[in-house]
Amino acid sequence: MVADTTFTVPQAAKRVGTSEDTVRRWIYSGRLASIRVGPRHLVNEADLLEAAIPRSPRGRPRRGYPRV
Repeated sequence: MVADTTFTVPQAAKRVGTSEDTVRRWIYSGRLASIRVGPRHLVNEADLLEAAIPRSPRGRPRRGYPRV
């Protein structure tokens, strides 16, 4: 069985090159699923990469952007 890679919010922000506040906004808005462990949120790498795809105002991936 292959273990999924999980990240804390600071690790996730560094992984996708954005701020910790942005990752938290994604979690609170429902764009990024997380698991709460005590006071921390853990996010799955696949979910993180999906959430990091730039979106149009309607919530769809922007045209011409390669999917990860």
